[in-house]
Amino acid sequence: MEFLYLFCGFDDQRFLHEEHKLKKLKQQCQVIYEKLANPDYEQLELEKTLRACALLPVQEEPGDVSDKKFIKRQKSALLRAFVSSYLWRCSDWKKMKEYPAGRAMARNLFWGNYRDGALQTAFALKEDGSVMDGKGETISLESFSGETGRIGLVHPEELTETERKFWKKYARKEKWKQPFPQLKIPACQGQYDLSAFSGIQVTQLFMITAAGKWGLYQGSDKNQYMSYHMADLLHGYGAQLIFDGIWRGPEYGPEVITMDKVIFYRFRHFLTWDHVPESLICTPDELPA
Repeated sequence: MEFLYLFCGFDDQRFLHEEHKLKKLKQQCQVIYEKLANPDYEQLELEKTLRACALLPVQEEPGDVSDKKFIKRQKSALLRAFVSSYLWRCSDWKKMKEYPAGRAMARNLFWGNYRDGALQTAFALKEDGSVMDGKGETISLESFSGETGRIGLVHPEELTETERKFWKKYARKEKWKQPFPQLKIPACQGQYDLSAFSGIQVTQLFMITAAGKWGLYQGSDKNQYMSYHMADLLHGYGAQLIFDGIWRGPEYGPEVITMDKVIFYRFRHFLTWDHVPESLICTPDELPA
């Protein structure tokens, strides 16, 4: 208990006793020991997941790639990669797009060539396996190769207004079915008004459906939870959406919940609880680019 308290930087130990049984705390500590022994633990875990979904090179492609559970795992893995700004090696991405299961997902997203972490060229994968840039021109993947060249999923924030309009129009034309709503993410251009979330009312069903679509983690392990989290496990940052509470149950419907606020925070080990210590809270400007 004391180890977990000190390692994670909590400023109030009481909620550890209230939220979790001792057995579960021991499991959390075991995971931390494994992470301390391997600094690349989170990246290796993500890559293991991507590989199992044919989104990284594999020796043998999975069998029934049309299975709904397999497709759901693919969507979840891609969302985790997007939130964590994971970058594929160019050679790995080129192999991935040759797998039918990998290409089916990759064709419904827009990608970018990154060098030293900065977007160089946004592009989309066409049905014939070629790639097209934001001018509608076919480009060679060989131009992306190099020691520092990487490929990743583009955030709309990285594009100009003209580029965003182009890709949205192209997605409609190609009838994209995105595994997560990549193109619907608003571009804030550095202007963050977190107070806009306060007072918004939605139904429980809407909230839970949206949380599932975005791969959010529930807060408390108790009968009622009052927050959802989105976590960048590779860089150790999270976002918490706080509301007035949802009771756990077999069904959710039109009951209305009210949003309170959104906070960002740092963490050394991600724990999905309603409590986020004040000392770990940070501003949007402190988040990794």
